[in-house]
Amino acid sequence: MSDLPSYAEASNANTPYAPPRGYPPQSPEEDSSANPPAEDPPAYTLLDATQTTFSLHGTFIHTPAGPAYQISSPLDQRGVYFRVRRLRAKEVTQVGVSPVPFDKSAILYEVNDPPLLDNEVHMRGFRRTCLPGVLHLKYTLGKWRVKHIPRAGAKGEEILSLRKSSGLGAFSAKMRRGKEEERAEWKDAAGKAVGTEWLTGDEEGGYVPMIELEEGLDQTWREVVLALWAARLWVAVGEEKTSKTGRRLANVRRVAGPSVLN
Repeated sequence: MSDLPSYAEASNANTPYAPPRGYPPQSPEEDSSANPPAEDPPAYTLLDATQTTFSLHGTFIHTPAGPAYQISSPLDQRGVYFRVRRLRAKEVTQVGVSPVPFDKSAILYEVNDPPLLDNEVHMRGFRRTCLPGVLHLKYTLGKWRVKHIPRAGAKGEEILSLRKSSGLGAFSAKMRRGKEEERAEWKDAAGKAVGTEWLTGDEEGGYVPMIELEEGLDQTWREVVLALWAARLWVAVGEEKTSKTGRRLANVRRVAGPSVLN
């Protein structure tokens, strides 16, 4: 199946809608690790805690009431960094009307894809409402695990995990299109559910990622789960894309012989 039109559209900047070890050095304009966590600007409106359903359309995370967060790139675009930020109140009305550039000064969470590590990314927060330290999101033994390292030198502790709760077969690290009925559940260290994610089909034959958060989560936990959900999708779509590329290269080798690519 081809990539979703919504992600292809989102890759066009003019189309609306749509440190710890392992972090490579950044250029001065990219390096914000030296700055302490920032306060949210007054222009930010705290999300209504009654909003528990979120969907990802292009580069915007929506509630039923409208867009609320923005990701730095479409899920199928690979790079060293993947970022999530909360939309300002004035930007919410611009989505779908005019381009909304990603403001790097307003990053909520930043995800880094360390070299030489498979199915593992590191995430850290930039606001005072974020969890301190670094979060390691890793796929292992059929589920995604989140380890929290609150400060340098501290021992990491698993605080969240994601495992498939419905559907047949093992939970894969790759995005599995055509598996809209499968659901996966985020649970905390005590085994309590904090959110459920799934894919829903759209009218164009693609899919829309969805997540339903449990009621009663405070702002910190709501946003860390949302950021981890987006980060996991980014990794999963990347794994799917890499797998497809590998299959295409393997087909070329079988048809044309090993000398073509070696």
